[in-house]
Amino acid sequence: MVSAAGPCRSTNASAAAGAGAHHGAIRAVEGGGGREPSPAGAPTHGQATYYVALGASESVGFQPMPGRRHGHRTDHGYANDLAAIERGRWPGLRLKALGCPGITTAAALYGGGACHYPAGSQVQTAVDFIRHHRRSTVLATVDLGFNDLWPCLKGDSVHRACVGSAVHRVRRLVGVILGRVRAAGGAGLHIVGV
Repeated sequence: MVSAAGPCRSTNASAAAGAGAHHGAIRAVEGGGGREPSPAGAPTHGQATYYVALGASESVGFQPMPGRRHGHRTDHGYANDLAAIERGRWPGLRLKALGCPGITTAAALYGGGACHYPAGSQVQTAVDFIRHHRRSTVLATVDLGFNDLWPCLKGDSVHRACVGSAVHRVRRLVGVILGRVRAAGGAGLHIVGV
């Protein structure tokens, strides 16, 4: 299980799977002890609720374009589908889509890649947003790692040493990312790793 700072447990994230997430496994890392936000972290009646989506092209939707290495972002990523589904649980849920096509785990954490963020990196921008909206951010997804593996899969073969190194790096950096997101959002924030 991928861990985050504080108490966590794995749960079935069938809603995310039904929302078009197409990776082999989806695991939720949650605090608060259940599917609903804890009372201390629950938004007040009428207050906007937020879902923060971190990741690469799958999180924001992606349309390949001739002459554009990173294609064109769309509003048809799984995060859009998941937000629509989760509005049944959190009416008025607003999506804060921070994903960037082609981004690696290191670029999301430290800055870099094709997208520019107000706080310098995707992760720091998410952390700042979650801190600013701590009582009203109820859900976050983290979908990173494929672009770290992509260089290992080019050509007709898979480069095993490259894959091993990339998986080790992703595991380490995703742990840091989850810890920062958990610290920003507290135990009531539902975090789904895709």
